[in-house]
Amino acid sequence: MDLIDQYGLDAIEMGHVVAWIFDAIENGLLRPDEAGLSDKPVFDPMRFNPEVDSRRNARLASEVIKGFVERSSEVLRLIAENGVRVAARKLDEVFHDRVLRVGKSFRDLVVYAAYGNDGYMTPNLYWAPGMVAPMYVLGRYWTNYTPTFMEPETSPNHP
Repeated sequence: MDLIDQYGLDAIEMGHVVAWIFDAIENGLLRPDEAGLSDKPVFDPMRFNPEVDSRRNARLASEVIKGFVERSSEVLRLIAENGVRVAARKLDEVFHDRVLRVGKSFRDLVVYAAYGNDGYMTPNLYWAPGMVAPMYVLGRYWTNYTPTFMEPETSPNHP
């Protein structure tokens, strides 16, 4: 999180990118080095050992984040410059033989809410009233992650 904040990136978006890359590696669509990684992440929950693999995956996530900002590999450059929706389409073309061999595509693994022909939004994977409000109630949407509606006066942050 500190690294993401230092780069001024959105944490949900970067988590989405990191998870998608890890998933593509786990499914054999990418090799770690093609995504600028020094090692293979452990992404299969049945093989995941929190005491060992959490540190490993955190280190590799940092490599993805730095590589994304620096455009250190062709894959990360493609994602950074185009977003996951367009990048998924292009990666399906670039790695067409792997997609056929694996039986899954980059588009199968990525999750987004489509916007227009090429745009997208990374969905929040939690529910909060601010997600459906026609207008943000400043300060509350970003700090209240519970599914509650409350008057501003009942807010713990209200003066």
